[in-house]
Amino acid sequence: MKSPVMSLPEDEDWDALFDLPHLTQRAYYLHRRNRLTVEQAAQRLGITREQADSYIRIAHRHVVAPYVN
Repeated sequence: MKSPVMSLPEDEDWDALFDLPHLTQRAYYLHRRNRLTVEQAAQRLGITREQADSYIRIAHRHVVAPYVN
C-alpha cells in the first residue's frame, strides 16, 4: 500500500504552504521535496519525531485539501 504522502497529484499546491507556520512548512518540504524521513526531518529541525509527524500531517491535509472531493 502506497504512503498517502507519496500519492499526491503532480501539480500539488505548494503555494498553500505559505499559509502555514514556518516549522510546518519546513517539515513538509524536507519530507516531500528532499525525501527525508520523518526522523531525519525532525533531527534537522531540532524537534521530536512526533512533532515532525504532526507538522507533516497538518501540511499534507492543507496541501491536498483542494484535490479532495
